[in-house]
Amino acid sequence: MSSRSAVVLCVEDDADTQEMMRVMLGGWGYSCEVTATCADALRLIHETRLAAILLDNSLPDCTGIQLCGQVRQFDTRLPIIFLSGSAHDEERQLAMASGANAFISKPFAMDALLAVLNTYAPL
Repeated sequence: MSSRSAVVLCVEDDADTQEMMRVMLGGWGYSCEVTATCADALRLIHETRLAAILLDNSLPDCTGIQLCGQVRQFDTRLPIIFLSGSAHDEERQLAMASGANAFISKPFAMDALLAVLNTYAPL
């Protein structure tokens, strides 16, 4: 990419996790936008050139799986990486079936997230 950092959208309703993602992604050279709702996420997706989306499944106005499916209706190439506190195989399968590129269970190792980002949204 150019000298501008790649923008990653973190869709997460927990403020502490939002801040952690901002700091962590910034340290890796990414720029991070955060939102807590599907509605705001859709607005940002349409307004911002994104390198990837980090997506929680538990959101106040829809599920991450629903949001992923909505995004895939108009963008099949944008990498979508689930970061979910659920370790249930059913949620992982539904996320992947909705169009996710990867699914990482929380808590996660920072190097695991970086490896996935390097695969789908390299700097």
